[in-house]
Amino acid sequence: MNDTKRNHGDINLKEWSNTIPKMKQKYPDLKLIIPGHGDAGGQELLNYTIELFK
Repeated sequence: MNDTKRNHGDINLKEWSNTIPKMKQKYPDLKLIIPGHGDAGGQELLNYTIELFK
């Protein structure tokens, strides 16, 4: 993936980076993620998002 953060005027960046790990913990068997931008995928999209917001 070669992407950057998009328009983030309406999100809380501090909480965004906390939310994704909580979602992974609550739904450990999640197999399909449909993002607001880009292609659908699996857990790798969540891992990518965590890294992007560090």
